[in-house]
Order: sequence, then structure tokens, then C-alpha cells
Amino acid sequence: MGGVPPTSRLSTLDPEPAVAYGYAVANNNSLDTPTKLKKKQKELEAKEAELNKREQILRRKEEALAKSGAVIEDKNWPPFYPIVRHDIAGDIPIRLQRIQYIAYATLIGVPVSLFWNLLTTVAIFTSVKADGIAFFFSAVYFLLGPPGAFYFWYRPLYRAFR
Repeated sequence: MGGVPPTSRLSTLDPEPAVAYGYAVANNNSLDTPTKLKKKQKELEAKEAELNKREQILRRKEEALAKSGAVIEDKNWPPFYPIVRHDIAGDIPIRLQRIQYIAYATLIGVPVSLFWNLLTTVAIFTSVKADGIAFFFSAVYFLLGPPGAFYFWYRPLYRAFR
């Protein structure tokens, strides 16, 4: 139905070799022989056995870690979500939790106090007509202070207590 009718005068052309990047590509339409299929099957079975062996080794390692009581942190992907892992009640020993809660409250107070500093410098800048250097520095402190406080003193303290 879809071919050339037998009474047609048109002749079919021989297939041309495929060309990729200026090189002729071999057209291998032959079916795999039974020996090739058996060889491929043996290769796949060997790969499957290797994967099963690796899976058993990994499972034994995980069980050994679980029995030892080691703390395993979950890896985050993507690495920026969540930004921080913070569980004072679960990570910090009971005798150090009060100090860590005070440090956390101080960390929360840093941006609040720097925002208040920014507001007061804006008020001084607009009412007294002073130079803008104080406003500039308070804006820089407001932007860089909270991340700096987290990375330079809160995170090391949290890790040390953990």
C-alpha cells in the first residue's frame, strides 16, 4: 500500500550512506546473533551481581553506623535549601542549651539593633543635615552584620556545643 506500485516506471534508489561530521557512518541493520545476545546477557548479569554486592556493602556500613550511634547529617540538595540546620533541643547537650538559647536570642537581636541604628542615622541625617557617612556605615553594618554574626561567632559556637 505505501510502496511503489509494480506497474510504475519509477525505480527505487539504493540507500545512501549516512554522513555525520564529514565521515560516513556504518549502517548496521543486522540483528544480533545468538552468541552476541548471550555475551551481552552475561555482561549484564555480571554488572547486576556487582551492583548487588555494592548494595550489600553499603547496607552493612549503614547498619554498622546505626549501631555505633554516630550522628549522620542529611546532605541537602540543593545546598542552599535549607540555609541552616538549627535544632538546639536535639543537637546541644542539656547542660549547654541555656547558653545556646541566649546566643540565639543575641543573634536575633543583632539585626533588630542594626535596623534601629539605621533608623536613627536616617533621622539624624534628615534633621541635622549632617554628612551621609554615618548613614552609609549604618547601612553597611545592617547589610553585613547579621550574616557576619552568624558565620563568625554563632555557627562556630553552635558546632562547638554540638
